[in-house]
Amino acid sequence: MKKLTGSGIHHADAQRLIDSRRNGVVDADEWLYFQGDSEPVKASQVLLSPSDYAGRYLADPVELDYGGAPGSIVTSKACLQVNKLTGEVNIHSFAHGGIDYRVQFDRKAYLALIAQMHKDGGDALDHWKRLLVRHTQKMSEDERSAVINTVCRLLKIGVKEAKAALENESAEFDRARGEWQRRCRPALDEFQVQPETEEEIAERQVGELVIHRDALWEQCRDIASRPNILDYLVEVQAQRGVVGEAGVCKAVYLAVTSRLLDKPVNVLVKGDSSAGKSFNTEETLRFFPASVVLNASGLSEKAIYYLGSLKHRVLYLAEATPLQSDEHGPLAYAVRTLLSEGRLAYWRAPSSDDDTLEAILVEVEGPTGFLCTTTAVALHPENETRMLSISVDDSEEQTRRVLQAIAEREERPDFDFAAWHALQEWCR
Repeated sequence: MKKLTGSGIHHADAQRLIDSRRNGVVDADEWLYFQGDSEPVKASQVLLSPSDYAGRYLADPVELDYGGAPGSIVTSKACLQVNKLTGEVNIHSFAHGGIDYRVQFDRKAYLALIAQMHKDGGDALDHWKRLLVRHTQKMSEDERSAVINTVCRLLKIGVKEAKAALENESAEFDRARGEWQRRCRPALDEFQVQPETEEEIAERQVGELVIHRDALWEQCRDIASRPNILDYLVEVQAQRGVVGEAGVCKAVYLAVTSRLLDKPVNVLVKGDSSAGKSFNTEETLRFFPASVVLNASGLSEKAIYYLGSLKHRVLYLAEATPLQSDEHGPLAYAVRTLLSEGRLAYWRAPSSDDDTLEAILVEVEGPTGFLCTTTAVALHPENETRMLSISVDDSEEQTRRVLQAIAEREERPDFDFAAWHALQEWCR
């Protein structure tokens, strides 16, 4: 509710959207954001010409920015499906565990569309029966009766004639649904009798993954097809106001991407205080989904054992101070072990909340990349030998470039990282 009202939607409309989603419905007066379209499309237009949109990818109906930066529109998280026999329209979302939504008219949206078609001289007479029978199941009987009376007045047809036409349309719809159920029944019966085998489950999951990866590829194709992605990254950073640190930018991006390998690259960014090492590092991290990087401004001695799985993720320590304060302490040892062995195993004594008197094993799964910044010239050799060190540029010329970029920064539009995030998801 807070997210919807915060985006400018009236409280009552936001509540209606939430109620519709809980019932698995997308209302016809809502906007749908299809992949490749510069402008959104009203769901009522989709119901009017469903074949034009069948099989197309679009944004998740619940969260337009799902999987992307806040406020963005990620048009690869759902797919519009049309039943060729019945004409019913569903939206299958890949988000939130996979949810199906029926696209439906309410009374207001249905009458608004018919009235607009009639006003524009469109073929309202040809469409009103089909739309009313197939896409208004959420209407009550009283609402449907009121709608029929209004349509009759608007299109100048008799109520008796209209009801006869609806009966014929309903009979055709029931026949189509019966045929669809007849075709599906053997498969449904077999499914109910025999659950999916492990092989079938794996095959289905692979199929879903292929569909998802295809959608991600469409979103990141422009970036992934470039001959030099790192040079393009530096170019984009410059447009965003991050200037003069191509080396840091490329090293950090490569290091975080290497988290997908069995032996990730670990990077230590060095520089004087206020030289821009943290700024440049963190601006590059924005090109990755939030789930990739675990950002820690500090860690207690044993907190690293309770961070959950760090498999193919990156631990970013904003300052190396926790490692420097006790270079032979538990935290420094744990970080070194994680980087070398790709996992952690820590036995702790049971607490009063545990139902055992035996020692308890706490495991942290890797491999894990490590990223850190420091003002120190060097860290302890056992730490530094496990990392690639890179220094930021603190020259007068770089300071001039930074000041100029800061002066121009407010004039730059917000940047959409969705395509870059899709690239990282596609690489997994």
